[in-house]
Amino acid sequence: MKKDFIYAFMEVESGFNSKILGKLDDVGILQIRPVMIREANRICKLRKDPRRYEYSDRLDSIKSAEIWYIVQGFWNPSYDLKKAAKIWNPTAGRDYLDKIRRLL
Repeated sequence: MKKDFIYAFMEVESGFNSKILGKLDDVGILQIRPVMIREANRICKLRKDPRRYEYSDRLDSIKSAEIWYIVQGFWNPSYDLKKAAKIWNPTAGRDYLDKIRRLL
């Protein structure tokens, strides 16, 4: 189920377009904002994980997925769908969650 989650988010966020640019400084296949880069780096530092990410990594699909798993795994280790959606897009409405649900 966890693996399916990320693909649903990719579809909703970008339609699997890794080059897409959003309106709120969100870019890439998962529409990552700078705050998520900072959070992933903070989590890696806490865990003594040597990985660190830069803003340009948002355009790299593999690194974007790593960032998603780092943040979700830390804040949502059970990969609850509602919580995952709220973490990834806190201002999104119910329609965002419904779109993801339909893809699972």
